[in-house]
Amino acid sequence: VSSPHETGIHAKREVEAALLSIAEHFQVERDELIITSGATESINHALKGVMRAQKKREIITTTIEHKAVINTVQALIKEGYRAQFIAPNEKRTITAEMIEAAITPETALISLIWVNNETGDKLPVEAIAKVARKHKIPIHIDATQMAPHTVFDASQFDLVSLSAHKCYGPKGVGLLYRRNFPRLPMLPLLDGSGGQLSLRAGTLPN
Repeated sequence: VSSPHETGIHAKREVEAALLSIAEHFQVERDELIITSGATESINHALKGVMRAQKKREIITTTIEHKAVINTVQALIKEGYRAQFIAPNEKRTITAEMIEAAITPETALISLIWVNNETGDKLPVEAIAKVARKHKIPIHIDATQMAPHTVFDASQFDLVSLSAHKCYGPKGVGLLYRRNFPRLPMLPLLDGSGGQLSLRAGTLPN
């Protein structure tokens, strides 16, 4: 895609057209989307990139997250960050009230799975996002299992992770949405030349 020859230019046109279509589908802007190698990379970049860019040291998540979130949070704990893992209530859900009760002055990020990859249970992430916005805390949503089944407005969240192959796209391609206004501080996950939005180095997986 970054190559200046005819085939590279054609590939870039195709990718840009796809990103414009995806942005319209999720009701966001093209320059709020980063192509990754999959949802796991998107989750790692969302959590590590935002946590490392802030002074606050705490993340709120749940006990029913995908391993991509659980293990990423555990890696952050080894770096000195703190985490609160909220367990579901007797109705097998996590309410906005439960998340709000867990918020402290040190809370830097909330990360939630929308639809559980094993049970299919759905969390009320839209209601929780309103709580996060009220407290001015960024919220990340793992929408990997939601995107194939429902059209939703990603702009109600601050960060959204997706995987193409769940939506009949190619394997090895993911997507990370990052809210652009007000701009959410984020550090790159990978070091290298070029990249997307100065955040993801490396050859774009097209």
